[in-house]
Amino acid sequence: MNNIALKVDVDEEMYTAIKTAAARKGLTISEYVRRALEVGAERAAAVASREEVAVAVRAELRRALLATENRIIKILTKTTAASVTDMYLSMQCIAAANRRDAAETLALARTAAVDYLQQKGGDDDDGEK
Repeated sequence: MNNIALKVDVDEEMYTAIKTAAARKGLTISEYVRRALEVGAERAAAVASREEVAVAVRAELRRALLATENRIIKILTKTTAASVTDMYLSMQCIAAANRRDAAETLALARTAAVDYLQQKGGDDDDGEK
């Protein structure tokens, strides 16, 4: 492996700290600085890798949750339509209750429900069975 010389300017305090640390570990200043640079480069690569993974995980979560969110919206839309239908039919039954004939009230309610659903058509059809 070919080594490339690298010139780095440091102040006297930093040089003294590097020289002392290298001597304590029994290394030359060059070897000590080389190892420190390797450790720093590995840490930087690890941080970059973690950031890339975090971005990918966030994107996948957004994609997965979007499908769930859309499904919940469809369910809520259908539930709301069912509630409106129930309220409409209840009002029709209350209005027809003055007739005092249960069979006639039931027939009117059924007719009103069929008419309402035919008017409404396939507005809430999301393509699912």
